[in-house]
Amino acid sequence: MLNKAKFLFLFIMCMIGFFAKNLPARQLIPEFEKIDYTLTWNMLPVGEASLELKGFKYINGVKVRYASLNVVTNDFLSSMFSFDAHFESLFEYNAIYSFEFTSKMLQDGKEMSEHVVFEPKEKIYRLSRNGMIKEGKTLKNVKDILAILYCIRTLDLKAGHKYILNLHSQDISVPLAIMVLRKEQLNTVLGQRNCFVIEPLIYENNIIDLGGKMLIWVTADTKKLPIYIKVESNIGIISAKLAFFSDKK
Repeated sequence: MLNKAKFLFLFIMCMIGFFAKNLPARQLIPEFEKIDYTLTWNMLPVGEASLELKGFKYINGVKVRYASLNVVTNDFLSSMFSFDAHFESLFEYNAIYSFEFTSKMLQDGKEMSEHVVFEPKEKIYRLSRNGMIKEGKTLKNVKDILAILYCIRTLDLKAGHKYILNLHSQDISVPLAIMVLRKEQLNTVLGQRNCFVIEPLIYENNIIDLGGKMLIWVTADTKKLPIYIKVESNIGIISAKLAFFSDKK
């Protein structure tokens, strides 16, 4: 049960940075941004997460953005299992593809780290994980879990539409489908907001399996902020709820 809980808890944190579609950008992504979330498990507070966009730099003449995600669990969750994590992403300015992705996780006192470097033109990745090196092929315009978030926010979402993306995690590149189910209003710390309700589906060998039902609410405006995430599974409900937002440096 705890192994399943760990997987779903990590997965929902990653899914804060989830969506994309390999299409040209239609909206501008802000230069700087900070989004904080409160995390709950079966209505009980279990931690916090912070997603940040920290400006840009140049890599080999290409303008690249820098994003990070930090996850910290509280004492309540640590009584069952501890989980703290830090993720960093470097991706092309319009989030068309990723350049680098780094993750550092501490689970029950055990540290795990990995660093992935992408070669978009050659469709190759190089993974360094706890001292081990691996290289392989990726799908076209592949994105890490953080780069995907900023890509979807450039798109013209419509209820009833499906969007396809290519995601790379660890040593696997997979296609995903993002179903925009409907629009509905949601009360937030920013006031009442119209939102798109989205369900991601992972397709592998024609099997759809997320280990639970996941829904994500993003604001139906130019910002497309991911303000609420919920996973329903056999261990209960895990959620991330918007607590703070700023687009000031």
